[in-house]
Amino acid sequence: MESHSGFRSGFGECAAQRYPDRDPGAVVQTWLYQLPVLQTPPRGRWKDNSRPVWSRVQPWLGAALEPGYPLTELAVRYLRAFGPASTGDMQTWSKLPGWRAAVTALGDRLRTYTDERGRTLYDLADAPLADPDRPAPVRLLGWYDNALLSHQDRARIVPEGAAAALRSYATMLSPVLVDGFVAGVYKVFPRAGRARLRIVPARAWTVAEREQVAAEAAALLAFLEPELTPSVEILDVGADVRP
Repeated sequence: MESHSGFRSGFGECAAQRYPDRDPGAVVQTWLYQLPVLQTPPRGRWKDNSRPVWSRVQPWLGAALEPGYPLTELAVRYLRAFGPASTGDMQTWSKLPGWRAAVTALGDRLRTYTDERGRTLYDLADAPLADPDRPAPVRLLGWYDNALLSHQDRARIVPEGAAAALRSYATMLSPVLVDGFVAGVYKVFPRAGRARLRIVPARAWTVAEREQVAAEAAALLAFLEPELTPSVEILDVGADVRP
């Protein structure tokens, strides 16, 4: 990978030649997970399931990597996206140690809060804080969204009793947020000129909540499948999302 880009299968052949006593698939997986790599452009295009071409990051950056990137600056970038958050949240997101020292070093660039459990939460000093009495808008998140994965304590977004919705990632479902909490899952089924967005609530919704979810789902379908006939279906709690 140091000298060329390629498909995963090609790297498997290289791994088999270089390490004949090892599982080539495991070797390639180690390369892709442990080395700084990327999928070369064009990538991330809608409805493009072509195989990714992998490359080392450096040729695309045009500069050497900075292994000593300051943890303090990484904390600032994290908090801009996910604050307020604890040092445990930061470690869960990054898998890196040293966050207590980093937030201490940031000094008055941060402000602190204490949550209901007595834990210290950090945020940027200039970051706006949402009004707790203001309802959060309905959102349909993508599968495996970082909003669900970037905190050690997921109770802020996954309420008690919604564990099944979180486990649904195994079946490639995506979460529905109502008032900022996971309240259901959905999946889009495009087939035969029709796009069906099927939603399974995790609890009973009010009439207003159902209307808001339906409107957000219709907007998402118009974006995802503009050429297909849209259909939004809100099913019963615990129903099978598959048509």
